[in-house]
Amino acid sequence: MLVDSNVLIYLVDHSDATKHAAARRLLEEIIRHPQNYVVATQNLREFASVALKKMGLDYAELLEACDTFTRSFGRILSDTVRDAVEAFALAKRTNSSYWDALLASTMTRNDVHTILTEDEKDFKKFPGLEVINPFR
Repeated sequence: MLVDSNVLIYLVDHSDATKHAAARRLLEEIIRHPQNYVVATQNLREFASVALKKMGLDYAELLEACDTFTRSFGRILSDTVRDAVEAFALAKRTNSSYWDALLASTMTRNDVHTILTEDEKDFKKFPGLEVINPFR
């Protein structure tokens, strides 16, 4: 299962106590069973962008969070040039954002077919992906 950027954000964002608590419980599960969970470099980039620009984390806090993520997950998926090119066609076919299509392409290439995300509507557009909202 791939853990989407919004879940990572709620791990450090305390503004919604319920979502923060759910994200913390999920992180505990990830630490217990890392082989069942992956994250993509794209998720780390998106997390960093939001954390720095919108949440006001400083670089030390950002590095600490990213270190926790990279140590906790069983695998970290990196997108390739092929994923990037295929994402253009996938975004067009599904009328989706390019960035969501890139993540879906990367997941598919890596045989990952489940995403844990708050963005159910966006990712349900991609054939072959199961979408689970960990905040429900």
